[in-house]
Amino acid sequence: MKKLILAIVAFVVLIALWPSLYNTFNKEEPEYLVLEIPMLQPSSSFSSKYAESEEFSTLILHDSGHKYFVWRMYASVSSDSEKFNRIEDIETYYHERIISLGWNEIQSQLCNAQMVEFQPEKSYRAYVYPTKYYMKPIACLAVWSEFENGSYLDILIKTINPSRSVLSDWD
Repeated sequence: MKKLILAIVAFVVLIALWPSLYNTFNKEEPEYLVLEIPMLQPSSSFSSKYAESEEFSTLILHDSGHKYFVWRMYASVSSDSEKFNRIEDIETYYHERIISLGWNEIQSQLCNAQMVEFQPEKSYRAYVYPTKYYMKPIACLAVWSEFENGSYLDILIKTINPSRSVLSDWD
């Protein structure tokens, strides 16, 4: 009789704790795609080895409810550098490193459609990360100068990674 009462109590406790246990083990962890590419010129002691600033956010498309994890990296380079004094030099540096991380360059308008920072008047490079899923992570690279004399060149890399909920819809 004691064993039956203990079994019933254990069952009731398990049922009471089930929602909490389910949420704990089924919680989706953010999967940001951070590209750790060393900066050309660390700007200050407050910058990391990879960026002057980084942003981590989520994007939810309301028509589908799909969630994407977005990472942005900002940096700038003084154009008086011997090795990196033109936009093309900086693009080449980052392009080679992005490719070495396993990304494939594509000719696409994905950056314009998905990422407001990438405007048609600014040139950029687009990349996809090869996966087995229909929805592939994308990365975009833009280098430009806000100053007429081009004294500083700004760099933006942005990745957008579909969450598991997006991927499971396409499986």
